[in-house]
Amino acid sequence: MILSTILLRLGVAATILPSVSQILVIWLLLSGYCSIAIPTGLHWGLASLETIQVWWNLQLYAYGMRLRNNRRAIILMVGLLLWLSIEEILLRVVIIPSHWEQMPTRYWWSMVLLSWLLSTLKYPCLYGQLNGLFRKPRLGFLGALLELFCILTYLFTNSLWLTLWFHWTIASLWLLPFGGKYLLWCHKKIPLKKY
Repeated sequence: MILSTILLRLGVAATILPSVSQILVIWLLLSGYCSIAIPTGLHWGLASLETIQVWWNLQLYAYGMRLRNNRRAIILMVGLLLWLSIEEILLRVVIIPSHWEQMPTRYWWSMVLLSWLLSTLKYPCLYGQLNGLFRKPRLGFLGALLELFCILTYLFTNSLWLTLWFHWTIASLWLLPFGGKYLLWCHKKIPLKKY
């Protein structure tokens, strides 16, 4: 019963074609998140415009930041896409009931809350084991906000692909143009007691 429900949810989420209005709303959600996260990230030191300035100054080859013929950047983006696919399936599609499922509203909202809590806790509990930057409360706040926007995207569209695109776009923007990859490298060996 549970497995068949999960497979049905996955089938629906993977085959739903988004409407034009849904795509417009996703762009609004993306703009909304960016309007909060970019100034906040810059103010808190979790993002930097220096990488973008390097791109604008056409120093892409010296810093290895260009995507064309840059295998490391392409591998990073493809690896990120695969990892986020697993996350979106496990933390959104499997947990959150679809619109067509008949269930009490209280249960539905509790599953939405569970999805948000699990996806938020992955930053300090899972990613924090890999890199000290994810243990920072400020990054945790932006991560929790990102997960909330991803849930809103999924609730509005019920589409795995639009939710995945939203999450991947934000993560890609942070990692490459806004210097997240460099920040992760800098915080790799910082001990936990500094946080």
